[in-house]
Formats: sequence, structure tokens, C-alpha cells
Amino acid sequence: MILAAIKAAAAKGAVDRESVRVAATSGATFDTVLGPVTFDAVGDTSQKIISLYKVDLTAAGGKGDWIFDKQVDYK
Repeated sequence: MILAAIKAAAAKGAVDRESVRVAATSGATFDTVLGPVTFDAVGDTSQKIISLYKVDLTAAGGKGDWIFDKQVDYK
């Protein structure tokens, strides 16, 4: 998504933070493995799925590790 926004900004002449943000939030749809993703004017994503993880101290041979817990869809 970032590369596509950079390419779109470059096509219009300027590649800086603001021009890339505008390119990403100007109605462009990005096809991802999670499905189509868009961004609103302030940069919030249309994908409202959040993955939650927890620490399991017994994982990784007793060293502890992050373990997937669940996904929440806030659509």
C-alpha cells in the first residue's frame, strides 16, 4: 500500500510525507490478502479486524512467547 501511494504521489510530481498521505487517503483501494482496504481522510483503515495476542510463559520451551488469542471484527 505504501509503495502504491508513493508511486501515485510520484506520478503527480512530489514525493513527501503529505503527498504520499494524500495519495493513500484519496479513495484508492488496495487489494490485500485480507481483502480490499481503503483509508479515510485521517488515515484510519477500513479493515477493522484486530488480532489479539497474549503472553504464554510456558511457550517456547519455558522462555515465554506471544500466542494468538482471537480476532475481533469491529465493522
